[in-house]
Amino acid sequence: MSRSNISPSRLIVFLFLGLLFGGIFGETLGLVFGKIGEATGAGFFNNIRGVFVNWWFDIGVGDSKPITIDLYMIKFAFGFAFRMNTASIIGAGVALYMMKWSGDR
Repeated sequence: MSRSNISPSRLIVFLFLGLLFGGIFGETLGLVFGKIGEATGAGFFNNIRGVFVNWWFDIGVGDSKPITIDLYMIKFAFGFAFRMNTASIIGAGVALYMMKWSGDR
């Protein structure tokens, strides 16, 4: 597949899915390494767990708290947050690699 055939929407979908699955994988590894840390005496919030769980990049509206409008009968909540950690960056790289080798041949 040549580089001119890559559509922007396909790139966005693969990046989004890679970041999503990488983030989920990072949270799972964080739980596993936290439990291993408790078993070995290092504690749940150990350094190895922090590598996978701590956020490198965090932007959002209202410091991750949604903006709420309460009209008594109806309550609206608006919010957006974008967070990346080590595992989500690895997931994005794997997704881009998969995108390179998938598609029409």
